[in-house]
Amino acid sequence: MSYQVLARKWRPQVFEDVVGQGHITRTLQNAITTKRLAHAFLFSGPRGVGKTTTARILAKALNCSEGPTPTPCGKCDSCRETTAGMSVDVIEIDGASNRGIEHIRELREAVKYAPTRGKYKVYVIDEVHMLTNEAFNALLKTLEEPPPHVLFIFATTEPQKIPATIHSRCQRYGFKRIPLSEIIDQLKKIAAAEGITVTDEGLAMIARAAEGSMRDSQSLLDQAVSYSGMTVKNEDLQATLGAVAQEKLLQFAAGLLSRDSGGLLKQIDGLLEQGLDMRQFLAGVVEHIRNLMVIKITKDPGRIVELPPADIQNLQQQASGVESDQLLLLFDSLSKTLDEMRWSPHQRFTVEMGIVKACHITPLRPLAEVLARMKEFESRLTPGTALSAPAAVGVREQSGPYVPKTAAVSHQPRPSEAPGGGGGATTDEWGRVMSALKAKKPSLASYFTQSKLLNTSDTGFTLGFPAGFQRDQVEKQEHRDYIEQIAGEVLGRKIQLTIKPLGQGEAGPSPARTKTPAKKKPEEQPPIVQDALRIFGGEVIETDQTEEEG
Repeated sequence: MSYQVLARKWRPQVFEDVVGQGHITRTLQNAITTKRLAHAFLFSGPRGVGKTTTARILAKALNCSEGPTPTPCGKCDSCRETTAGMSVDVIEIDGASNRGIEHIRELREAVKYAPTRGKYKVYVIDEVHMLTNEAFNALLKTLEEPPPHVLFIFATTEPQKIPATIHSRCQRYGFKRIPLSEIIDQLKKIAAAEGITVTDEGLAMIARAAEGSMRDSQSLLDQAVSYSGMTVKNEDLQATLGAVAQEKLLQFAAGLLSRDSGGLLKQIDGLLEQGLDMRQFLAGVVEHIRNLMVIKITKDPGRIVELPPADIQNLQQQASGVESDQLLLLFDSLSKTLDEMRWSPHQRFTVEMGIVKACHITPLRPLAEVLARMKEFESRLTPGTALSAPAAVGVREQSGPYVPKTAAVSHQPRPSEAPGGGGGATTDEWGRVMSALKAKKPSLASYFTQSKLLNTSDTGFTLGFPAGFQRDQVEKQEHRDYIEQIAGEVLGRKIQLTIKPLGQGEAGPSPARTKTPAKKKPEEQPPIVQDALRIFGGEVIETDQTEEEG
């Protein structure tokens, strides 16, 4: 007798044997028991999770000699013929090769005839989404009102491609991916019955590679036995599956977290010598970083991370010594490298440089910390410095002894002195008034760009303006009243603004530049200059101070 693969040999024959789909098998069993069975079903879900198997069990349950029954006997002629795929009353149709309207016409003619042996004629159409739109339309009437002895079961992996008119005529059952633990338990059962020796870690590797498909896991186990014999070693599984052992992922992740780029390059070289696919390996590393993040932020990671309990415990130990921000940066960097490998002709170089880059990522400072430092920096500035423009300071690195240059001294009045010989108020006070005016009404403050402060006193300021639009705007009574109101609020006393015309030679402000020949000590510099010297490690070589009046 020819060999029968494990996926066929261990195919479920009753509802109770279907793994991971209890929400569906229970519903179908109750429907049979209560005689509330629909005339059309749509089974959707990933590959290898039991859609066609459940359809065959349902057909067997309906045509069993003891049925309809939720537990078919499996011994009668009808059950044995359905199991062998030879029943004339259970018609399985491949939707990919029988997708035209002519095939549906033949089906419409065939449904008129009564079943030969059983009570129902069951049509199982696999990959039904492959039918053409014309074939779906031809099926609508028959599907809506089929003969009482006909039952339709549609199976598909892409339900979104099926027209809504078909959906509305069927009961839809969504098959889900089978959990890792249930696949491992089933593989243990099969291995024990078949005399196969394999470790729990090996079964976990097979189950992860199957990605939730029971049929795929059984096929992979069959392949591993063909490679290794009845004793399957973990090293053999890594060779056949191209998978990476969890210990290697833990070791590689430890190197990433400790930024040991040299050690990681050596590990990559060793994995390449073993013939491991670099893209598959990097995908495993990305998944490992994701698992670390999930374990770090969730209380019950076993429901999300599909790993055995022992591996989850190892991940918890590794995740306890790392910050979430570092994991996020690593995941983002390695994911970009994984995407770049799709188009790179030199995958080894791409993965090596991507690993080095990930090791040199500097964690970002929290925004709250940056804002707190900025606030502290602002609080160290004097009020006058905060309101006026800072002096332009030339800073250079200390590459050698500094030789001072002789600078001409321009004898200009100090900013704090009142031009015009007045007393009381100072230009600093006028600067405060202008700052408040700019904050509240910038358009009005812009008219003072060509003004010149002529005189100050305790009761007001005298400003000179050249003839033109700006002076006309400032002389408007409502504008002068508003400026005097702002000045009064800032200085705490009543202020009067006086406008005088300027001569042609006096038009516009003439910034005075003062060069100070003598160097100040670092501690004598303004706070902002002291911070610049501390951060950049420089030296003040010259101070250019621009005075702007108005």
